[in-house]
Amino acid sequence: MPTRTLSIGHVNLRLRSPLPLVAPESLPVPPGVTSPPNRYHSFEGRVARGPAAFDTIVRLASVDHPFVPPEPAAIFLDNPGAWSMAREGAGFRFWLPPAPGGPPPLWDTWLDYSLDSAAVRCGPGLRTLHRGQPALVNPLRYPLDQLLLMYALARRAGCIVHAAGAILDGRAYIFPGRSSAGKTTLARQLAAHGGFELLSDDRMVVRRIDGRMWAFGTPWAGEADIARNAGAPLGGLLFLQHADANRLAPLSPREAMERLLPVTSIPWYHADVLPDLLDFVGAVARETPGRELAFRPDPAVGDTIAAAVR
Repeated sequence: MPTRTLSIGHVNLRLRSPLPLVAPESLPVPPGVTSPPNRYHSFEGRVARGPAAFDTIVRLASVDHPFVPPEPAAIFLDNPGAWSMAREGAGFRFWLPPAPGGPPPLWDTWLDYSLDSAAVRCGPGLRTLHRGQPALVNPLRYPLDQLLLMYALARRAGCIVHAAGAILDGRAYIFPGRSSAGKTTLARQLAAHGGFELLSDDRMVVRRIDGRMWAFGTPWAGEADIARNAGAPLGGLLFLQHADANRLAPLSPREAMERLLPVTSIPWYHADVLPDLLDFVGAVARETPGRELAFRPDPAVGDTIAAAVR
């Protein structure tokens, strides 16, 4: 059975497939359309090892039977146009709802309560030919991979944060913010500054490893396409604020948590894992220096950050 690994934040999502897997980025595109960048290149085919690493097994299957939605009473999250979720057996089921009269979902996933393994049924839209032989388009792309990772981390002292991230002097600093807060803008200024090792311009993974907080880049990049498979001990949380000058102001742990919660991927609808995640976010805010970073789009913001954290 063909196997492929997607490793993010020292979590190994191990795919087991009945057919060869083809990366979506390698598929032909219509004339005049630009091929999407392969942000997953440094995250696939590598296996994280060590005491902090753990595996989640993802079994793929290609099925021909029609999509049958769960019973309405079992559905506890219904997002028209996005993914939905229901309880089923000893686990959860989530899927991309088909449009009325449209094709079946691309995928239909079942995740066991232990959060250690998942089964993904691939719809007709993921079937393809590779070198003349039947194959599957790898479904472990956004949002499925992010959903699986969110749950894999939920009970293991970890979370996904909407944030840019960079390494300076061996420590990782994350810059949380909602959409349009300036994550990509800041990442571009730090790249132009030259003194920072960029990890991501949109989403970061934060984990506790051997008693210390760590931050890792992810493949879910923003407009700057910054997606690096690396990490470092977490040195600070710098919450973004547009301004006409660069300045930093300290935040209390409570203020930091109030700003961190809205930009953390948390399944508020899921009471079973919510306490662990909330406790972890609180620990991140208590144990990590928090600041507000007011900045203007100028590489000099890198000097402001470096002077403050050093």
